[in-house]
Amino acid sequence: MPAGRRKCSPSTEPIAFKTSGRRIRITVTREALLRQPAGWLTEWTADLESQGCLAPGTGPKLAEQIAQAVPLDLNRGFQLLHSNQLDITSQMNIQVVSPILREGVGTDTPLAETVETSGKGTSLSVRLSSTANLLGYETASYAVRVKPSGIGLSIVPLYADRHIGAQTERRASPAQDYFQFPSDAAFYRVFYEAQETEYAAIIVAARTLVDLEQRSKILGMGTASCKKLNNELCVAVPKQVAINGLVPVTVNGAQTLVAWGTNIGGVLRAAGERESNAMPRLQVHKTYNGKLVSVEFDRANSAVLNLIVSGGEVLSWK
Repeated sequence: MPAGRRKCSPSTEPIAFKTSGRRIRITVTREALLRQPAGWLTEWTADLESQGCLAPGTGPKLAEQIAQAVPLDLNRGFQLLHSNQLDITSQMNIQVVSPILREGVGTDTPLAETVETSGKGTSLSVRLSSTANLLGYETASYAVRVKPSGIGLSIVPLYADRHIGAQTERRASPAQDYFQFPSDAAFYRVFYEAQETEYAAIIVAARTLVDLEQRSKILGMGTASCKKLNNELCVAVPKQVAINGLVPVTVNGAQTLVAWGTNIGGVLRAAGERESNAMPRLQVHKTYNGKLVSVEFDRANSAVLNLIVSGGEVLSWK
């Protein structure tokens, strides 16, 4: 990797490096790397970049190269690159689904009421009806683009479809843009709140990847709240709003968007194909070292179906 202008602090396991002129040589201890938590590899390279010993913008590339070069268990490389939250990547599209409410109705108003419940044994049936306050819903789509400088991302609204009854109206922008951050914001993470709070998720932005990791640590201490970050580059998303990260996958020649974290088995099921029918003819291509390459696997073993897609994969079985 190209070196930065400053000398890196000494590092040993799981990764050691040696600077030689304008280049850095990386040595990885696989067993020690496997013991690291989710997202550690991206956080580690971001720290090197912040020290100035890696050239600006090369941290994510180095993390990806390490994950690809070292023999790792299925999906372990993906886990080392990404946190347990939704890391917004350049491969991703963002989908935001919001309710359309009557004028004057607050966002904390219940949208559904229980009509009837029934159950027998371990089965429970619940019939719900929407309240009179709910008129419809809006589905907004956002593109994630690499900034012209090559460092960081920008999130741009593409359009918003408003569904009321049987009618759908397309608008140029959503009624509420939850990704409206200053122009110098470049890295983003969505925290889904598991505890009982007034919101469903928190979107955190940062100007550098290192800053994002530091802000994420602060946010992760106890109950997450934008108040911990002085409400700077932080947005709380109401409970009724859903934020989904989608990545493109080509399936039998046609591109489709699947949810972040979906595995190959999930892609097959979404396409309406039975896994047992597809396996004898399944072909999988995945990006490796900047190129699309064929993934070799044992067709008698269904393990490949657990492989998480990260965007750009090509699957075919017809």
